[in-house]
Amino acid sequence: MGKLSDLLSTRQFQQPDPLFGFPIREQLFPSEDSFFKKNPTVAGMAAETGDIILNPYAGADVNRDAVARNEALRLQMRHAGVTPDFKLSPEQLTAFKGTPYATNQDDLRASIAARLYSGDPSAQATPQQRTWLENYLAGIQ
Repeated sequence: MGKLSDLLSTRQFQQPDPLFGFPIREQLFPSEDSFFKKNPTVAGMAAETGDIILNPYAGADVNRDAVARNEALRLQMRHAGVTPDFKLSPEQLTAFKGTPYATNQDDLRASIAARLYSGDPSAQATPQQRTWLENYLAGIQ
């Protein structure tokens, strides 16, 4: 099994659509628009409609491509019925204390996997988590 960075950079992995075929929906529903206005730190979401939505009110420094990749992996796992089964580190549990993830470790695991996939350093990923993601991505090729 190659390193995650090797998988992410290979032509085979970089399918014609690195978002696993999930579209980015530009037109927000009123409830989504309202949510994003109130939560400018939420850069995007894997919408219940099966597409990716990005927050137009997020700061200009937001990497929209990375956010889209993050949400695409969330959708891919959701549609495949997959929940990462790796252990969470004490640092991750501390970092997400006081957030909705603190009470839903399955969602936290999915978030860690998606953040790792998109290159977000806040994942604070462990070697076991990197291996899980490498294996998962190799299995969906």
